Amino acid sequence: MDRNAVNALDTSSIALPEALFEPEAGLHIRLEMRDRIVFKAYYPRYAAKAREKFEREIEAFRFFTARRAPFVPELLESGITNEICGLALRNGGVTLANWLEKAPHSAFDGILDQLLRIDAWLYRHRVNYLQASPKDVLVDDAGTARIIDFEYTFLNEPFEQILVERMDHDRLESLPPDLAETVRARVHARKTESRHFFYRVLRNGVMRRLGQSRVQKNVQRTL
Repeated sequence: MDRNAVNALDTSSIALPEALFEPEAGLHIRLEMRDRIVFKAYYPRYAAKAREKFEREIEAFRFFTARRAPFVPELLESGITNEICGLALRNGGVTLANWLEKAPHSAFDGILDQLLRIDAWLYRHRVNYLQASPKDVLVDDAGTARIIDFEYTFLNEPFEQILVERMDHDRLESLPPDLAETVRARVHARKTESRHFFYRVLRNGVMRRLGQSRVQKNVQRTL
């Protein structure tokens, strides 16, 4: 790991935008974007789980950085200041849902190709990346997809969900109905290309029945 990566993953302190030092009551996470840098602040004073989420994000970034994973945004800084936990990330683009509103429908298959490769990497490296949705996939101007939000990411565990399948999500409701249906159809057609798809679906179902799954909400899967 190079010196810049080590500095970014140091959790001693962080220079957050002033607005993030005055959180809205009851919110335990807030975002602020400045000059193509995304700041994410966690407030343990409002919820103990905020500190746990922050620590999981840091642990995940350490894991991805050590393995030079190309599909996560660059972590510029992280730390704790005035009991506020924070991250600073280079902006990785717009959310997949926003990108779909402007991109040609045919371009979505290129995104699915990338998500299938990311899914295979997560499966192979035993990264249990949960709660993914179209808001957790960013697409930049070059059409490169990256995943974000590792608050519910657990290392050294079987990957319980199918990344492509998670793109069929309630967050598609913001899209025009015909576009949302096109996206769902492409997801349905290609999700079985995911690495060991049928085995994973069977295994995940067994894990849920045995109460050994971290997935809190069953995902409807139709083959």
